[in-house]
Formats: sequence, structure tokens, C-alpha cells
Amino acid sequence: MALYHMGAFFAEVWYSHTDNRILTIRGTRGRSCLEPYLERIDLEALMREEQ
Repeated sequence: MALYHMGAFFAEVWYSHTDNRILTIRGTRGRSCLEPYLERIDLEALMREEQ
């Protein structure tokens, strides 16, 4: 699963490596879809790049 910020909305893409195909694509403008990702997001690398 991967989450992309597309400017005006977020896209969540579920991909099966086993079947080599996209299973689901879900788009949303709300930020509530981000909650499941909050514990996994590491912004340290981005913070270092800005310095």
C-alpha cells in the first residue's frame, strides 16, 4: 500500500506484488484517511533535507 499527495487530494494505492497488479485505488480530499499512516510516517529525512 502506498499513499500519494496529489496536491488537492490524497490517493491510496494497494498493489499486489504476487499478482503484479493494482488491487485498489482510493482518492480522498479529507485528511481522515491519514490517521492509519501517522504511526508509520518518518519525516526525519525530509527535515534534514530542508536544513
